[in-house]
Amino acid sequence: MAFYSTFAQYYEVIFPFKQNIFEFLKSYTTTETRKILDLGCGTGHYAAQFAKEGFQTIGIDLDANMIAYATAHYPKATFFTMNMLDVRSLNQRFDFIFCIGNTAAHLTHKEFDILLDSVYNSLEPGGVWLFQVRNWDYVALQKEYTFPVIAAQNGRIRFLRTYTDISQDELSFNTRLIVDGQDIFQDRVMMYPISSRRYREMHAEGNFLLIDHFSDFGRTPFDAASDSANIFVFRKK
Repeated sequence: MAFYSTFAQYYEVIFPFKQNIFEFLKSYTTTETRKILDLGCGTGHYAAQFAKEGFQTIGIDLDANMIAYATAHYPKATFFTMNMLDVRSLNQRFDFIFCIGNTAAHLTHKEFDILLDSVYNSLEPGGVWLFQVRNWDYVALQKEYTFPVIAAQNGRIRFLRTYTDISQDELSFNTRLIVDGQDIFQDRVMMYPISSRRYREMHAEGNFLLIDHFSDFGRTPFDAASDSANIFVFRKK
């Protein structure tokens, strides 16, 4: 995904660290939590904050430029350039694994099944698995979907995102980055929506127990009819 390589230098500005998101994630740790894994960590700021607070933290991302930034700026955490489907190659067990920012939607349905198996086998007994995607139940009913524009540095940086060619099984994710009025990058990749019902079924089949389901990091109960995120929290049985 060439876009993400170009995007790495702007990532921290467009998607800055948010304390409320970190506190939400941290609420699923306990005094027994030691090891944490961030799948699709981007430039690594959430993994870094966990490491700063004393957790043994690993962040992985498919993009080498993201990992180079994370390694240079956040030395207390450990980072690897790695496909999340290969997480078992770390040969480690974790107490808490999370994947936010709609990263999991880049996986086909078959790949998501593989991910679930990898996560399950990488968790300690009773470990927590948290992931965030879009509310595909809502998006699937739209012909097209346009995100609010993200503007930073007094509008100098603008990040535009749309979904087009929406079907039950896939859609096109279109991105455009504008800096000082100039197009820096435009890209189009496929994403693979899964209904909230199917997510629950897949996890039940994978021997996970659902413990929370929200529309946002403010803990709004999930509503399939809302234009929102879709945040699942499961525990390994």
